[in-house]
Amino acid sequence: AHRQLLLHLFIIPLSRPFGCSFFVRDCLKEKSSHIKAVRLEQQYRMHPDICQFVSNVFYDGALKPGVSAEKRNSPLSINQGKALTFISVPITRGSETGDGSRSRMRRAEVETVIKELQSILRNDPGKRIGIITFYSAQAKALLEEIQKFLDEEQKRLVEVGTVDAFQGKEYDYVILSAVRSNEIKNDPQKSVGFLVKPNRLCVAFSRVQRQLIVCGDPNTLQQVDPFDKLMNLCKTGKEGLYREC
Repeated sequence: AHRQLLLHLFIIPLSRPFGCSFFVRDCLKEKSSHIKAVRLEQQYRMHPDICQFVSNVFYDGALKPGVSAEKRNSPLSINQGKALTFISVPITRGSETGDGSRSRMRRAEVETVIKELQSILRNDPGKRIGIITFYSAQAKALLEEIQKFLDEEQKRLVEVGTVDAFQGKEYDYVILSAVRSNEIKNDPQKSVGFLVKPNRLCVAFSRVQRQLIVCGDPNTLQQVDPFDKLMNLCKTGKEGLYREC
């Protein structure tokens, strides 16, 4: 049977205790009396630079890396080997569009993600790659394009879906497509929607081992604190890389 990439569109009931992991519960800092408080102090998945970023943004600096950078480094040919990369896809390249429902997609980011995926497949073959987005319409558009060039082995290594499907999973590389790109200002509800929800961002940023690559419109995303902090960190050029698409 022909193997197909799986497009996951499951919704995790974060409002229910059994619907999310301890990792996400801690990100949300839930205080419900029937949830036992658990704080993770050390993790063994992420590159130390990614771990430090996630720790500072979601854990008040309490999360510590349990694996060395040497074990999580990526080739210099992929974003200079930086563990954190933000690729600016400005609104001048095209804004978000609706699909007739509440979902959204952005063609300019589809093209950027495809280029990054091809670079990883070419320069670090055999690694698992997660392509995460926040909208089902974007996931479908990405899947449609990716299926055009992946061989059977690569299809076993690449997974595409919305963020809700990636809870509890891990990948060598994660490419995150933020989608939101518009000229709405000072109204996060209309401008960035549920990108402001920390539980989804925590999952999206923490599924990766070697390299987190975020694609998005900086002018729109700077309204969301975790994205703004990531962009600023990448602009320093030490832990991360900031570049135009």
